[in-house]
Amino acid sequence: MNLTPSQLSSLNEMEIPVWALRSEKEESENAAVSKSSSLSDCVVLLEMQSDAQQAQRLIKAILFSISLNSDQFTIINSDQVSELQNMSNPAKLLLVFGEKFAQSLWGKSVIRGQSHQTLDAPTTTVVSFSLGELLKSPELKALVWQDLLLAQKILNAS
Repeated sequence: MNLTPSQLSSLNEMEIPVWALRSEKEESENAAVSKSSSLSDCVVLLEMQSDAQQAQRLIKAILFSISLNSDQFTIINSDQVSELQNMSNPAKLLLVFGEKFAQSLWGKSVIRGQSHQTLDAPTTTVVSFSLGELLKSPELKALVWQDLLLAQKILNAS
């Protein structure tokens, strides 16, 4: 059964899993990243985690706090960063969760709490704490909120 993007989004919002054959699922995920990255203003970069579903729920809640719905952002991993530079319609914002993770990709000059130009595309990068750090140290929420406000300012700038 083929579902429309709005149906998939609704099921996703209700946290209802959609099953697909593995080969179809891999192809649809790759296509979804390519298509939705060009349409989304915000791309969220996450380190691969053991519980990706829990991480995605947390990210959705975090981004919802700055009025971003699940159809307004795309979640990618480090393997998909190179695809961002080849987009015809690049995202305005790359939000990276994990300062050490960001530094492993772009060097020590990339620090949280500031905006950076890390890609050749006109995409601004904002780095925040990793989800693991946030779950272990809830006192970091205030700093993450500052990072989110910076991200929101960038998204609202144009």
